[in-house]
Amino acid sequence: MILRGKAGAALAALVIVAVAGCAGDGAKRGKVALGGGLLSGAVGTLVNERRGAGPAQDPGQLAAAALKSLPGPVMLAQIGPGAGYTVLGLYGENGDRRTYATPGEQAMVFRNGILVATRGYGNDLMSADPGAAGQLVRSRSAGSAERIWRYLDGNNVERPLRMNCAVQPGGTQAAQLGGRAVTVRQMNETCATGPLKIDNTYLVTDAGLILASRQWIGPGLGHVSLQVLRP
Repeated sequence: MILRGKAGAALAALVIVAVAGCAGDGAKRGKVALGGGLLSGAVGTLVNERRGAGPAQDPGQLAAAALKSLPGPVMLAQIGPGAGYTVLGLYGENGDRRTYATPGEQAMVFRNGILVATRGYGNDLMSADPGAAGQLVRSRSAGSAERIWRYLDGNNVERPLRMNCAVQPGGTQAAQLGGRAVTVRQMNETCATGPLKIDNTYLVTDAGLILASRQWIGPGLGHVSLQVLRP
């Protein structure tokens, strides 16, 4: 594992405005700027449009402060509607996995942009296998595949939750990434087993980079809305 430094005390003031994260209309077009502010247009419905209660705060200023305070990759995360955003900085890398950490040492682990574990939140996702569904999302292709999420039961025994997932491409929109024009496509993933059904949404470049997403953690925590500020 290559450690790039812990998300430090400079992040402590960057726990912010309550906003709701919900899936957007993939056909809607807009412009996205990465590395200098929050996403807008269709992406904004994933991460920053419906403000909840709490002090008003400029999301663009928050993003700028995070980018100024932290070197390396940075993202914003929000678990559940109405909760505040938390800045996460890159903590380490191991192959195709990246671990991001908050000031309070909560952590999220991603495999090529797909959430595969959380720690420190309670009701954590112990591990996950995106399988072929993750490949479909990143290649912006339609198809179906099985995914597995793993959680601890009441006896601290890890139990798998298997779901069948269908992935479908949605609309596209223009974006700016590091001063370079890119096109992101909304990818919609629906997973189900028995009465349980969940929806995930991703905005993906043609190179397979997930710039923003709304991903399901588990039955205890629900969804997390995520935005990459610096890849």
